[in-house]
Parts: sequence; structure tokens; C-alpha cells
Amino acid sequence: MLHLAHLNFLDHLNSFTPEKKYRECVELLSAAISRGTPVCDSAGKTAFDVFDCTACDGAESTKPYCSQYSEALQFFSDWPFGKEKYVVLETQSKAMGAHTCYF
Repeated sequence: MLHLAHLNFLDHLNSFTPEKKYRECVELLSAAISRGTPVCDSAGKTAFDVFDCTACDGAESTKPYCSQYSEALQFFSDWPFGKEKYVVLETQSKAMGAHTCYF
């Protein structure tokens, strides 16, 4: 299991605000998995839009489907903000009939 202490490769972000740290982590995730893009939601917070989600291809569900993204985003949220400050949720899912998976 990866612990927050193992994120020393992100130490250069320590001078950033928590919001900027989270945005940088979401951009890193997007680059690392070659999927999705960080966007700003209606409240100006960083969200993750996985318009090219392959996990949902051909899947049908009545509830959010992409736990792999929400778990990674939660991990990155807990680092700058502290555990349980925010809960990352998938609010739209291609498996539920949306045009994108949105967190």
C-alpha cells in the first residue's frame, strides 16, 4: 500500500496552496494514465473529466462505476487537504448513460 509519506517525489509542491497541490496531482494522474483532463467545476474547484473512459466501454450500471479514478483522486485530495476534508465522488458515469465520467 502506498502511504502519503512515499510522495517525496512531490516535495517540490510543498510551497503551493492545497488547491494548487491537488490540481498538480490531478494533472499528474491525467498524464500518467493518458486519460481524462483536469477541469474547473462550477464552484471553481478542480474536477476530473474522463471523457475517454475505457473502463465504462460497454458497461451498464445504476451507480458510479469508475472506482479506480475516485480512489486515486481521493488519495491525492487527502495529501494536501487532510483526510476526510473532501470526499471524491463520481457524479456522472458513462456506464450510467452520461457522455463522460466526471469526478
